Amino acid sequence: MRYPPGVSDRPYFLSEMVIWKMKRRIKLYGLILSLMLLVTGCGCSGGDVIVEKPSKRKPSTGESWTVMIYMSASSLEDEYGRAGEVLNSLSYDLPENVNVIVEAGGCNEWSIEGIKNDKLQDFEVQKNGIRLIGERPLANMGKASTYADFLNRTIKDYPADRYISVIWGEGGNPVSGVAYDALYEYDSLTASEIAGALASTETKLDIIGFDAGMMSNLEVAAALVPYADYMVASEDIMPLSGWDYRGLFSFLSENPDSGPAQVAQVICDGVSDNVWDEYESIVSMSVIDLSDVTKLMQDFDTLAWGMAGDAENSDKLRAIKAQLDKAERMGAGTIFEGQSNVIDLGSFRNAVYSAVKTDYTNIDRAISNAVIYRTAGKLHSDSCGISIYYPRNGLATDINEYKKICVSAGYNEFIDKTTANDAVSDRVADYKATASWQAYNSVVEANTVTAEPDLNGKYLLYASNPDIIKKPSVNLYKYNEEEGIYLYLASDSEVSYSNITNSYEYRLTNKQLELNGIAVSSYLINSMDGMALYSIPVIYEDEISSIRVLAKETEKEKSYKVLGIWQGTDAKTGIIGRKYKTPSVGDTIIPIYETYGEYKGKYVEGKSLTLVFGGLNIKEKTLDDGEYLLSYTVEDIFGKVTQSNTTNVTAIKGKMQISR
Repeated sequence: MRYPPGVSDRPYFLSEMVIWKMKRRIKLYGLILSLMLLVTGCGCSGGDVIVEKPSKRKPSTGESWTVMIYMSASSLEDEYGRAGEVLNSLSYDLPENVNVIVEAGGCNEWSIEGIKNDKLQDFEVQKNGIRLIGERPLANMGKASTYADFLNRTIKDYPADRYISVIWGEGGNPVSGVAYDALYEYDSLTASEIAGALASTETKLDIIGFDAGMMSNLEVAAALVPYADYMVASEDIMPLSGWDYRGLFSFLSENPDSGPAQVAQVICDGVSDNVWDEYESIVSMSVIDLSDVTKLMQDFDTLAWGMAGDAENSDKLRAIKAQLDKAERMGAGTIFEGQSNVIDLGSFRNAVYSAVKTDYTNIDRAISNAVIYRTAGKLHSDSCGISIYYPRNGLATDINEYKKICVSAGYNEFIDKTTANDAVSDRVADYKATASWQAYNSVVEANTVTAEPDLNGKYLLYASNPDIIKKPSVNLYKYNEEEGIYLYLASDSEVSYSNITNSYEYRLTNKQLELNGIAVSSYLINSMDGMALYSIPVIYEDEISSIRVLAKETEKEKSYKVLGIWQGTDAKTGIIGRKYKTPSVGDTIIPIYETYGEYKGKYVEGKSLTLVFGGLNIKEKTLDDGEYLLSYTVEDIFGKVTQSNTTNVTAIKGKMQISR
């Protein structure tokens, strides 16, 4: 959008040609490495990665760097062996001026022989593997003191001109944190704990980076401003392939006098170059100049105070909330995946502008100054590189935790004014005292919603008080004869309000998504510029999961690509999954569906399918013959959800006949 490689007026940035050469070298290096692994077998056996003797180092190549990788392996190792794979790939012939130290822990069982699960162990990267340099009693890696101890010890033993701290593991969001420890009830490092650990070192980092998802947000950046110059992180899910560490080591070895901004760019590009195909579209890496984050916070606070004022007016509040619901979401976003409640800050700004048309040029400039570089897949091509927490689901527990780290007094007041939940504590404003609530409360109980089709193929919604309604959506349900219930298939929010009919209007569609010939339910996560991300709930390996599907639409056709099966956000820990699973031939997948009527709020299992050669295939087709229901879901400006009466529809050979 505004961050093409090498294009900047900042003098320390790489030129466009240098970046092109650097990317070319990293990709070539990766190809050579792959061939070497095939020939030597390195990386195939966990028993060969740990070496006992220190290897001879190459002579110093210039300025010194110490890279400190804090690896809380957690379920990434327990379930997938991914931490072991990363450790197995770290060997590199480093010069004397580049040190790479890894602290490993946080999981129940390691895939590498020699790594203990009842100790914290420090390893030094060498040309022939990693060498154990120390171990200490087990400690919680989700605790600030454990992280601080690693930093202080490493900085003392490996002093350098430049320092990089990498936190490797699983992320959640600004509230739930990062680096979950499976041995300590999945405790995690919060942004304030990370800041406390960094404060104890009395050494300002050049770069702090997260090889974990969902950490490129304003709240985390704000906490780290005093303790590092640059932050490298992902707005969305961090691809399981993660950072290209050997590409980073190569660049530091060959270009040790490069500035930290250049090195941070290499890290971003390495993730993009190293990514596995199924994750390519969701890459969303950013370099944030922490020296400019304070100004960004100030300008966001100005925007937020404007929102807090607008929240007094029910018309403006409705417009703001309706637009924010359409903003670009990161992470999980359905009843089955969970809710990450994180949206792109640029999209947040655009939503507010669309709603109230206030000039927010200052925050645009502040975002551009703070996010100095980014690399993104097609799904996030319009994102700005830094996100903000938005409590869309309004749960009091989440909001109470967020209020402790909220970076803006104005935003805090907006949240308080617009959250009609008495369990939210320590309010700076009472929603019941706002003019918008009083106007809303006077009519909400009398508000009625009625849906009916017209003669022109439209489905209409009449509301007695449309001023309190955010944009509604239309739901499609299919009748299941075996169970005698209606199963949810899809929802569509492409609804417009007509001043002529004084109703919301929706033009019926006769399309549905099928998974290997079975009609499935789908939820839209994000949509932009001819691309959309859908989530299809299923049971896989005895767990509720989602099949994530990327849709591309051109003037000629609409195509669907299965990215993989994803577990979403863990309801207990807040961990957001990093792995898209690819099912194998013979695996069983069971679609699941929300239901309508007396089963409302629950789900039922559909017809199971066993995979054969060809894997998962998603396509759009006309509705199967059968009976269907249409209804509107209406959410008002303070979160009350109402479902309209239903309309029966019969599908015959792709044509829809509405009962009148």
